[in-house]
Amino acid sequence: MRHLVLAAAFALAACAQTSDPAASRASRTASPRPAAATASQRAAAPQADVRQLAATPDQLRRYEQAVARDLRDPRFSSTYLVGSDGDKGLCGFVSEKADNGRYTPRRMFYASLVDIEAGDTATAIAAPPLIASKVPLATIREKCGTGR
Repeated sequence: MRHLVLAAAFALAACAQTSDPAASRASRTASPRPAAATASQRAAAPQADVRQLAATPDQLRRYEQAVARDLRDPRFSSTYLVGSDGDKGLCGFVSEKADNGRYTPRRMFYASLVDIEAGDTATAIAAPPLIASKVPLATIREKCGTGR
């Protein structure tokens, strides 16, 4: 008798919880989600005035060498110099040698630069580069002026 009463109680409890499946789906999907930014909202967001700077092939090579100090046997492609608010940086694509000896796929990067000129010798110091596999691509695109 005791088992019969418990079984009846469980059956009634299950009936009480069963409701319209469409209503329960609607309540689950009605959770607030952040809306994606529209193009006008992105355009209104303040962005630094990033512009491409002119650089000779020798300057680009010097900047690539400065960035290469922090990478393992890098291969650069499509590098260009950018500037914004007095800062200078190098943008482009890089692949570096992995532990297995193969090169990684090309990834977009940004590295901030400082020129040092001593007499007739010019060199550059680069901060460790921001590489798309380690930093969000949107951050790099913003710094390189391609994120708009």
